[in-house]
Amino acid sequence: MKVHEATPTKRRMIFHAPREFDGNGSGAENLRPAKMLAAFENLGYEVHVATGSSVTRSARIKEVSDLVRAGVTFEFLYSESAVLPNALADNDRRPKRPLMDARFLGLCRKAGIPTAVFYRDIYWRFLGDRSWKERAKQLLATPLYILDLALYRHVVNVLFVPSDQMKERVPFFPKSRMRALPPGADVPQDEVESTAHMSLLYVGGVGGHYGISTMFEAVSRVDGVRLTVCTRRQEWKAVKKSYPQVDGTKIRVLHLSESELSRVYEEADITSLMVEPTEYRSIAVPYKLYEYMAHGKPTMASTGTLASERVEALGVGWAVGYDVDAIVEFLAYLRDTPSVIETATSRVRQERSRQTWANRAKDVVRELTSQR
Repeated sequence: MKVHEATPTKRRMIFHAPREFDGNGSGAENLRPAKMLAAFENLGYEVHVATGSSVTRSARIKEVSDLVRAGVTFEFLYSESAVLPNALADNDRRPKRPLMDARFLGLCRKAGIPTAVFYRDIYWRFLGDRSWKERAKQLLATPLYILDLALYRHVVNVLFVPSDQMKERVPFFPKSRMRALPPGADVPQDEVESTAHMSLLYVGGVGGHYGISTMFEAVSRVDGVRLTVCTRRQEWKAVKKSYPQVDGTKIRVLHLSESELSRVYEEADITSLMVEPTEYRSIAVPYKLYEYMAHGKPTMASTGTLASERVEALGVGWAVGYDVDAIVEFLAYLRDTPSVIETATSRVRQERSRQTWANRAKDVVRELTSQR
């Protein structure tokens, strides 16, 4: 990406992120900013980017700041935060320029440009389901998370968060200036109907705190159902001994890039967010739920999670108790009643057109242009 020279024919905006991303890797932290950037461009904006490592970002920030000082008109600034604090977002995790991003946002706001940050996660406040090493790392980073939020209070107009429920957990920022901005969905141009009988797909993490062993056990007990899991190779390597049910046929584990996932989505009848209900998951909106919707697949989600509430509210799947027997019973019901899956699939394909990244970008535009 590069900073474009301003032209008088387009509306201009600034897109900021404290890291580099290309949308080809895995994980919402890489995919979401790329989707939002593309959505703004597709809306016709001339986007001036201030992204990348601290060194690269510094140069881009200077270019954009010079335009701001020169009086170039920008409609708004939108920023996507990283999982880590801004100061630690570089690959080496060393805090080089901890105040650079806040100063840039403050400059833009002072110049009359409405500014917003999408604050993607508050997981750092939930330590109960982590190993002691993860807790220690998180505690060391906590002062920098607090610094970011304390600075945002003064330099941004709006803090976007994934859900209304998350507002209650974000400290140091006025709730009256927070807005929910969940993930979006890309609608494929061409779709292949599923040919597999009762094929279940899970895309995501498999570490201990996800608690997906319950789904593994349930699938192993139901005839005529198979499960495909797509996860990172290193993450699976660390935990695979805990999943003896994986036989490569009934339950298989794959390691695919984002661009390679389309084939397993084509094979799937339903998707899974059957993870352990925790306090954190009662406020978190999984990126994968909207990716599942984008591919036209209904979702099973664990009762007690915000994902299950969204699934039921939108009519794009089913909430199922986080219990082996309950999952076994429901999988057998779906296997024996394919019309239920067909009806849910039709509903998903209707709903996803209202949940696109383009609509998310439009929500940002409406909110920030109203700040003027």
